[in-house]
Amino acid sequence: MKHILLILAVLTAFFSYAAKRMPQQLDTNAIKRIAAMLPAKPASIGDPITKRDQWDKLRDHEAFKNVIEDGEKLLKESIHEKPEELYLDFSKTGNRSRWQRVDSTWYRRMSTLFFAECLENKGRFIPALEEILTAYCDERSWVMPAHDSSLKTWNGKMLYADLKACDIGMTLAAIRSIMGDKINPNLRKHIKDEVIRRNLNPYKKLITGKSPLTWWWLTCTNNWNAVCLAGITEAALALIDDPAERALYIVAAATYSKFFLSGFTPDGYCSEGMGYWNYGYGHYVMLTEFIHQVTDGGFDLLKAKGANPAARFAGVMEIQNGVHPAFADCSVGSRPGANFMYYLSRRYGFGFTEWDNYDSARPKGRICLALLFSFPNSATHCTPAAPKGPRLGKKTWFPDAGVLICRPGSNSETKLAAAVKGGHNAEHHNHNDVGTYLVVNNNEALLVDPGGERYTRRTFSSQRYESKVLNSFGHPVPIIAGKLQSKGKQAHGEVISTSFSDDEEKLVIEMKSAYKVPELKSLQRTFIYSRKNGGVFSVSDKVIFDSPQSFETALITIANWKQKDDNTFVFRDLDEGVSVSINTAGKAFVTEPVEIDEDVRRKPTRIGIRLTEPVTEAVVTITVTPDNYRQSDQANALFNGGFDMGNLGWRLDNEIGEIKEGNASSGKSALLIKDPSKTDGSSITSSRIDVGPNKKVTISGRHFPISGKGIGLYIRYYDKERKSLNKTNSRGHTAPLLVLDAGTPGSWQSFSKEFTSPAGTDHIRLWIHSMNSSVVEALIDDITINVSDK
Repeated sequence: MKHILLILAVLTAFFSYAAKRMPQQLDTNAIKRIAAMLPAKPASIGDPITKRDQWDKLRDHEAFKNVIEDGEKLLKESIHEKPEELYLDFSKTGNRSRWQRVDSTWYRRMSTLFFAECLENKGRFIPALEEILTAYCDERSWVMPAHDSSLKTWNGKMLYADLKACDIGMTLAAIRSIMGDKINPNLRKHIKDEVIRRNLNPYKKLITGKSPLTWWWLTCTNNWNAVCLAGITEAALALIDDPAERALYIVAAATYSKFFLSGFTPDGYCSEGMGYWNYGYGHYVMLTEFIHQVTDGGFDLLKAKGANPAARFAGVMEIQNGVHPAFADCSVGSRPGANFMYYLSRRYGFGFTEWDNYDSARPKGRICLALLFSFPNSATHCTPAAPKGPRLGKKTWFPDAGVLICRPGSNSETKLAAAVKGGHNAEHHNHNDVGTYLVVNNNEALLVDPGGERYTRRTFSSQRYESKVLNSFGHPVPIIAGKLQSKGKQAHGEVISTSFSDDEEKLVIEMKSAYKVPELKSLQRTFIYSRKNGGVFSVSDKVIFDSPQSFETALITIANWKQKDDNTFVFRDLDEGVSVSINTAGKAFVTEPVEIDEDVRRKPTRIGIRLTEPVTEAVVTITVTPDNYRQSDQANALFNGGFDMGNLGWRLDNEIGEIKEGNASSGKSALLIKDPSKTDGSSITSSRIDVGPNKKVTISGRHFPISGKGIGLYIRYYDKERKSLNKTNSRGHTAPLLVLDAGTPGSWQSFSKEFTSPAGTDHIRLWIHSMNSSVVEALIDDITINVSDK
C-alpha cells in the first residue's frame, strides 16, 4: 500500500509539473475584448518627443538639471569597447562583474543621450544616440553571459530572452517610439526587426503552443517572471501594429504573471527579500501601468489575486527607523523604492503618508521606469487616502511564512526591536537560515542576518551552499552534532505556538527538520520580545538527543564588539549598542569569534558559542538588552575623537581608513588614511553629534601628512527625520568644510574651522573622505567638536 501511495504521489507531482510547463490556455474572448480597448497605433510609456509640455517641464526639474551637461560630455567620449573575450569571461572564469561594468556604461550612455535630446530637442545628441542604438542592435547576444554559460545564444544555436534581453528589447522599443521620425528610418526598422526576431517572435511561438521549447521564467514564481513579462509586453505594445496581436501579449502577461504572484505566501511575504521585491514587484508595477495606460484603465493587474498583500509587504516589513531585514540574497540597508510605494499607496489607498506626495521624476536607473514615473500615470490621478492607523504597529506577523517583526510601539521607553524568521530552506534566493534573526537598537542593526554575497558562478550553482554567508554557518542558528542546516523545503521551522500581547511577543518553532542528524529528537527555539524593563529580546534553544552530541549556536554582527566577561558581549555601532548575556544553565562553553571571509560589502563576524562536552539535553539562552554606551563630554561633542577606543563610534566603509596604535598625536591610537587609488576614496563616518539649528560649532584636531594631499572633512547636517540638509553643487556633491592639504610631511600639525549649523538642524555627523582623485597618506588624531550659541 505504501508503494502504491508513493507511486501516486510521484505521478501527481510529475503531471502537475508537466501541466505547469505546457503553454497556458489564453482566453480568446479576453483578447477580443482588450483589442477593442487599444489605440489603433502602438505607443510607448511616456510622451513622444514632439509633444513638448511635459518634456519642457522636466527640463526645469531639479532632478534633470545636469542631463544635458552630462550628454555634452559624452559627445566627446567614445563608446567603451565590449570585446568578445569579455563576454566569454564568465564561461571561462565565472566572473560576472567585468562584463557587467562595461555593459552598464553602454546603458548609461544610451540613457543620458536619450534624455538629453528629449529635453533639449535640437538634434545635437541624435548622431551619438543612433550610434549606441546601432551598437545594441548589432550585438551578437543580448543575454547576460551569466545566463548563457553554455553559450547557446552566443553561438546562435538558440533564441532566448533573459532579464537583460527583455529589458534591452523594451528600452529600444520605447526609445524608437518616443523619438519617432527623428531617428534614421533604417535604424527604426533595424530596432523593430531585432526586438521582434530576438524577443517577440520566439515568445509568441511559446505562448501560442507553436514551439516545442519553453522559457523557464514563464512559469517560475520569482522576480524573473515579472521582470521578463514587463519587458516583453512593453516592447510589443510599442512595436506591434495589429491591436489584436498586442492584446494577445496583454492576455499572456495577465495569465503568466499569476505564477509570479503565487510565489508570495498568501499573507504577502516575499521570501526573495526587500531588494528583490523592488526588482520583481517593481516590474509588476511597470507591467500594470503599461497595460493600464493603453487600455485607458480598462484592464488592471492590481486587481489580480494576491497582488494587494504582495504590495503591502514592503510597507510593513520595516523593523524600525528605516531598517529592514536582510533575509535571503538581500543587501544590508535595502528598503522599498519610494517611487513604488508612492504608486501603490495611492492606487490601493493604503494611506502610507510618507510616500503619498513623493516626487518620483528621475532620469536615473532603467529608462522605462524613469519614463513611467516622470510622466503622469494612474497613481498621479488618485487622491491619497487617509491613514488607517499607524503603518507600523507593535508587531508584524506573517503566519504563512513564519516571520515576526517586534517593535517598541509609540511612546515606549525602549528603542529595541527585532525580526525573526522560521520559514524553510527552499525559498527564493534561499539561504539555509531557519531560525535566523536581527536585533535593532534605534536605527542600527547590531545583531544581523548578513544578507547576500556578490554574485559569481558559484552563487547559482550546486556549490551555492559552500558560501559561509549563504549556508547556516553565517546565520545566528545552531550547529547540531557538527552539522549545518540542510537545504530543501523539508528543512523548515514548524510554528509550535505564538503568544502576542501589548507587553510581549513570543514565538516557538521546532527546527529538528532543518538538520540531518538521526540522533536529534527535538530542537525548539523560543523567541521572546519584551517591551518592559527598557526592552529585552531573548533566544532560547532547547535541544534533546537520544545520545550525547555536540551543540553550538552563534551571534552574527557587522558592528564593533568586545567580550566584557565570560558570559557577556557588547556590540556597538555608530550611535547605539546592545549587551548580550549567555546562559547555558551551568554547562561549560567556549566562544570562538571568526571573521567570515566571503565577498560581501562588510564582512560579518561570527561568534560561536559551543558547549565543551556532548549533551543529551541542553538549554542555551541568549538575552539582548540595550547598551547606551556613549558618555556626554562637555569639552568634546564628538565621541572617541581621539580614536583610543578603536573603531567605537566610527564606521569605516573600506580598507583605505584604519585606526592604528602607535604614532598618535596623543593617547595610543590615530586614524590612518592610506589611499593609493585615483578612483576610490576613504569613507569614515562619525557617530551622531547633537547640534541644534543656528549653533556655532568649532571643529579642531591634528593631522600628520605623510605623502600627497586631498583629505576632506565634511559636515553632514540632518533634521529630526534624519533627512539631509546639505546643499549640493550641480553634480550633486557636497563641498568639504576643510581640506587637509597644508603642512610639512612628517610632523603633527593643528587644524581648526568654525561653522554655523543651518536652520532645521537636529544633529550632524563628521565624514572624512580622501577625494576619489587623490593619492594620499596621512594620520589624523585628537578631533574635537565644540558647540555653543552664537
